[in-house]
Amino acid sequence: MKTEPSSWDLIERDPLLRTELGQIERLESDPERMIAELIGFYGKVEKMIKLTALICEEV
Repeated sequence: MKTEPSSWDLIERDPLLRTELGQIERLESDPERMIAELIGFYGKVEKMIKLTALICEEV
């Protein structure tokens, strides 16, 4: 009977996911950088929300 690959198997096979996992591991060891990355991410999310609101106003 064939078993499904585990999540870790899938991550190890996918170069993009492996890269992302490596970046997360590096950020875990540098809390200040992690905070800066999160602030940047939330800034992008905030811009996307504002853009979506503007688009909805137009419709």
